[in-house]
Amino acid sequence: ERAFFELGQFGEVISFYRELLHRTPPQEAGPAMLALAEIHRRKGEVSEAENFIRDALEIDPEDPLAHRLRIKLALDAGQAERALELLERYLSVSGQAEEQEALPAPESAPAELPAPPVA
Repeated sequence: ERAFFELGQFGEVISFYRELLHRTPPQEAGPAMLALAEIHRRKGEVSEAENFIRDALEIDPEDPLAHRLRIKLALDAGQAERALELLERYLSVSGQAEEQEALPAPESAPAELPAPPVA
């Protein structure tokens, strides 16, 4: 797969994953869908990527890779606020938001980071 990417031969990789989708039971097709989503993202085919991500999330709404790809798509489009919304939504769906809120705040955190040493 990596060699095809480096050579820009996306067609072969897409064909491979599409064939894999046809041979895989739907409940196990998420990884192939996300691989296709990443390929289409790299090609700049945003709507195709979004479709595969949406399908993968229907299989597993908490899939971290699917959420990461959605966030990447938003960032690629320069939509930082949307990316932040998607991150917050993922954290709430996955239960990680509660885990983060449950962490104690650092008691001795500096208000500012120290300046780097001058050489």
